[in-house]
Amino acid sequence: MRRQIVIMLLGLMTTLSLPAFAIAGSRNTDSCLILKAVNIVSAGNSGDSVCWDFSQSQVYKKKRCLLLESDSNSKDSLSVLIQGSLYRIAEVADTIKLCAMECAKLKVKYQQCPVLMLRGLQYGAVTSGCFSGNGVYCDRLHLSFNGRYSLQADGRGILVTPDGDTLRSVIRTRQKRDIAVRISPLHAIGDSIRSLNLCEEVFMWYAAESQTPCMVSRQITDDKQKILIAKSWYIGDRHDNKDTVSTYNTTQNNRPADGGYKSHAERAVTYTMDVKAGGKQVSVEYVLARTGRIEFILTDAAGIVNWSTQNSVAGGLSHIQPIDCSSLRPGQYILYISSFGEHHSEKFNID
Repeated sequence: MRRQIVIMLLGLMTTLSLPAFAIAGSRNTDSCLILKAVNIVSAGNSGDSVCWDFSQSQVYKKKRCLLLESDSNSKDSLSVLIQGSLYRIAEVADTIKLCAMECAKLKVKYQQCPVLMLRGLQYGAVTSGCFSGNGVYCDRLHLSFNGRYSLQADGRGILVTPDGDTLRSVIRTRQKRDIAVRISPLHAIGDSIRSLNLCEEVFMWYAAESQTPCMVSRQITDDKQKILIAKSWYIGDRHDNKDTVSTYNTTQNNRPADGGYKSHAERAVTYTMDVKAGGKQVSVEYVLARTGRIEFILTDAAGIVNWSTQNSVAGGLSHIQPIDCSSLRPGQYILYISSFGEHHSEKFNID
């Protein structure tokens, strides 16, 4: 039972700590954010004229793709798919709130929705409030939670990213949530079998005039100050899935008889994608306009990154990138191709 509770709480922590970068693009519908895990020892200082230098931080190979999809019935609603978990987001004026979450084992609904982000938050601004909700885990355990949150733009200055880029007029926000969790059997709601007090702290850095954070660092501790979760992410590329659909339709219409996909020429990279053996063998033949780096990221329809690689190659020459998909489950997959800030994406199916 203890192990089940721990698993459930990890799901709950993810729910309560949904990073705002996942929904920051809610006005730009149907897109995908590529996140890169980064090791941040400290979030740095608060105040004005601060310099946050993360140029020496280690960027891990682990990546995560967040799929954002607008609600066709409401311009103010958004669904966010993260590693197979679906989040429901609502935007009222410039306030973005988390309304519900659902995955295979856990369902959560908020009665008082926590604020995840305020658009256009100026340095020094502060907001706070209460949140509460209920959830069910594996149709066996009931959980209730409540607490208080605060959101403050506590820093302004210069950010040096893990890639070495220097961003000026950056605003940092600090979110803190004190969470009280109560767990009870579903058939005897109210008979608590365990109660926990958690504290979550999330820092986000926004470049000037940007609605999407460029970095996020979060930490969850228990009432004994023991760190349960500590993760940081650096925002990589963004892909517009409307372009993905357009590219996919174009390549489908131009698909040759041998089963390959041929894409149209682009500025930074020209490529041909070939899919064989029912999608289990994929190869991309490409040419860069000039010497540089190209990145390939393969995700499934839920946004889970299954494979990725980066190549530094000479420009003007033909190169081939093979992709072995024989170990992947049947279904739809998306291959993202990025070079010199130019992004492409191709959908294909594995039978």
